[in-house]
Amino acid sequence: METRNITVPETAEYIQNLYDQPDPFLRALRERSQEAMVPILLGETEPLLQQLVLLRKPQNILEIGTAVGYGAICFGTWAPEARVTTIESAADMVERARSNIADAGLSQRVTVLEGDARDVLVGLSSQWTKESQPYDFIFIDAGKGHYLEFWELCLPMMARDCIVASDNVLFKGLTASDVFEAPGKKKRKHRTIVRRLRRYLDYLTHQEGLLTAVLAVGDGLAITTVQDPQLVRTQWEYEHTMENENEEN
Repeated sequence: METRNITVPETAEYIQNLYDQPDPFLRALRERSQEAMVPILLGETEPLLQQLVLLRKPQNILEIGTAVGYGAICFGTWAPEARVTTIESAADMVERARSNIADAGLSQRVTVLEGDARDVLVGLSSQWTKESQPYDFIFIDAGKGHYLEFWELCLPMMARDCIVASDNVLFKGLTASDVFEAPGKKKRKHRTIVRRLRRYLDYLTHQEGLLTAVLAVGDGLAITTVQDPQLVRTQWEYEHTMENENEEN
């Protein structure tokens, strides 16, 4: 079992062993994905997301990062009356996801959009009107270095009390501490991702209109309730305000 520097391996293994996917289709898809080393929801993260969906009862779900469609199928199953829009940049994954979603019988409610998430979100936002149904549940699980960009592009499309779940925010413990940093070629790339994740979490946890819990579950999960999107400042507005307050002090 890989140590993610968030919980001790024994604890992570124990929690994962408690998890049992009850849906035969999803269980088979999970097994195939793990054998092919395709990243999907971690076993200890999935039940928490399911609880959030069941409590929130969303009608319009957005997922950023489809992979083979496992998460999108979960959301469509947990929220049987919801529309699910999921975004994926890799063409081969888009094809596989659409096939899996069709096999799950969810093609009428789950839509896969292909492209860089930032470009797709700009397109969705440009078509947004007052009559559009806002997203009341958003799951971010794509390029970790771009979470803040995803957030700000989604913000105009969020409903009041929207829940935003951001996965992998502790990034193998590196977001919490540099002591977990390993030497190698990826060191500089990791530093950029870590710096951006820290900035993202600082933003989420110091905003009027947001309630955020950062949990040591899986590779780290941030759960944010957007109480009122109209009150939420952009990252630039937030940092500009902090700079002014520091100068005054």
